[in-house]
Amino acid sequence: MQNTIIKSIVSLGLSCLSLSVLAAAVPQQPVDKNQCFGCHATAIKTLSTRGAHKNVNCVACHDISSDHVKAPSRDNRPTTHFEYAACGQCHTEQHKDIMDPKYHYEWALKNTPPAYAQFRDIAGDNSFRDIQFRLPRFHSSIVTDLANIRSDGRYQYKKYTDLSKPGAPMWEALTDTRPNEGDKILPSKTLSLTWRPQKGREIMGRSDCLKCKTSDSIMDYAYLGARNPKAPLAFDDPDHKVLKTVNNSFNCITCHDPHSAEPRIVFDHLIEAMSHPNYKDYNYQKNVGKTGYPKIEVINMGVRGYPRKIAILEKANFYL
Repeated sequence: MQNTIIKSIVSLGLSCLSLSVLAAAVPQQPVDKNQCFGCHATAIKTLSTRGAHKNVNCVACHDISSDHVKAPSRDNRPTTHFEYAACGQCHTEQHKDIMDPKYHYEWALKNTPPAYAQFRDIAGDNSFRDIQFRLPRFHSSIVTDLANIRSDGRYQYKKYTDLSKPGAPMWEALTDTRPNEGDKILPSKTLSLTWRPQKGREIMGRSDCLKCKTSDSIMDYAYLGARNPKAPLAFDDPDHKVLKTVNNSFNCITCHDPHSAEPRIVFDHLIEAMSHPNYKDYNYQKNVGKTGYPKIEVINMGVRGYPRKIAILEKANFYL
């Protein structure tokens, strides 16, 4: 019975898959990169003139208005595209792969229950839970999953079939059922429809956990999430305030620098642990340069009036 229901959801998901693999919009006419480097003269110029992406024009990932070209300001900043289709303009096979549900569906149809199958909701609806934890989930929907399972039922799927469809932008898939709560997610007895039953009644707690789940807000935080009058967001902001600013799950640029295509780290606290003198006795700094501990180049980013940092890895490392 359970496999029959799961197969039905899988079939519905496959029928919707073509809607998830969206083609990117046709880019604007190329801009003169040297004109851009007039302001972006340090980090962006350094990264954009080396590596595999040195011939990629700015308009591949940014919508740049004529006003910005003539007189750049905070009010006419270019739009940055964080959706998977932006990278998919060139990396078509990788785009198809991340949206391919085949592996996830095969996993979902296995009969061996995972270790967390022992957890059950206090309502005792075990049969429903047995189906729920077998539903396929996708990296391309990870921020949607987080909002759904860690909001105590506030953010619900508009259609249950979206549970088995990869890549739907979060606010196309979810609806806010308790907007009266404002920016703070409050406890509730509502059960989230979630693939991990033991997470069905939890609240995410701190909005900085979103830094690992989405790239959309990567330029909105000052370094270490510190509160800064010029930075739109901080790590201690209420959950919903941050959630309503994002729509896509973490994407390629989390690990691949979009300007140079070099491997990189964007997580502030990891950069701090790998580079700050206060942590010289930690494992990475004691072994840097050895196998598995590649050197990093810490780069100060941005011209927005608040500090941001990334770290470029000497060589790719899965664990970092």
